[in-house]
Amino acid sequence: GEVAVWDVARQEVIQVESLGDHNGALEVRFIDEPGARRAFINAPGTSAVWLADDDDRDGVFEFTQVLGPEDGLLLPVDMLLSHDHRYMYLTNWFGNTVQQFDITDPFHPVLTATVSVPHPNILRLSPDNERLYVSNSLLTPWDNDPDFGPPRNDRYGIWLFDVDPATGGL
Repeated sequence: GEVAVWDVARQEVIQVESLGDHNGALEVRFIDEPGARRAFINAPGTSAVWLADDDDRDGVFEFTQVLGPEDGLLLPVDMLLSHDHRYMYLTNWFGNTVQQFDITDPFHPVLTATVSVPHPNILRLSPDNERLYVSNSLLTPWDNDPDFGPPRNDRYGIWLFDVDPATGGL
């Protein structure tokens, strides 16, 4: 699988980077930090999260895997950054958890909280960073697909978690 970096003004691809076979790169979340050109990319196919950065501003992004299965990731299907860009939230569809990471140093995310949700998928955070909403259906045909094992979802819903915006935690 590959990630393409576009020059939007010229409407052309300026870089292509391989994140490995079967990575399933899914989402890009840009970090709003003055002077930095950084973004997180989740790759559910390899249960990894990558950081792309062009800190030296030479026009070429460096790609570094910053989280993976060794960090407890099992099919991270959604990723969200807090509005102040201090925390990253990940859903672990096979891991039945939502994880919060401190991304003060985006090259070394630190796990700050984990909560249980059966097969979590979509995340939304209130504008004040104080409420995290989680739903738990990926794609209904997949939720009970025997190729993925026994049926997983008999508790569909939306979960609400209080977040301490100052110190993290769910």
